[in-house]
Amino acid sequence: MAGTTSDGNLRDSVFGVVDAIWQCPLSEDQWHHTLRLIGQLCASQASMLVVHNCESGASKLIASTGYESAFTNLYDEKYAIENPILTRIVTQPLGAVKTRAMLVDDGEFYDSRFYLEWLKPQGFDDIVAFNIL
Repeated sequence: MAGTTSDGNLRDSVFGVVDAIWQCPLSEDQWHHTLRLIGQLCASQASMLVVHNCESGASKLIASTGYESAFTNLYDEKYAIENPILTRIVTQPLGAVKTRAMLVDDGEFYDSRFYLEWLKPQGFDDIVAFNIL
C-alpha cells in the first residue's frame, strides 16, 4: 500500500485510520480528517462519504477530500442520483469493497452523465465503493 515502507508502518497507518473512524460519531467534522487518512493509506486522489437513503433515493454528502468544492456541491445537488455505482452498491453486503468494474460495465459507466459531466472533468477515471451501514 502506498505511503508505507514496512509492515510496522502499515499496521500503524491502519490503526490510525481505525482510531479516527471511532472518533467520527463524536463529531461529524472528524470525517474530513478520517477521509484524508483513508486516502493516504489507499493512495487515493479523493475520498467522499455519502449517506444514501435506499427508501427515498435521497443522498447526503457528509464529507469529502480531494474534490473541488464546486464539484462536491454539484454531486450533492445533481449527480448523486446519476451515479450508476450507487444504485448497485446498496445491494451488496455490508463491508464488501467493490471496484467500479465489478458493479458496472465499462460502456455503461463511461457513457454515463455521472462520468462525463462530473467525474471526468475532475481528472478521475474510476471509483471504489462499499457500504458501511
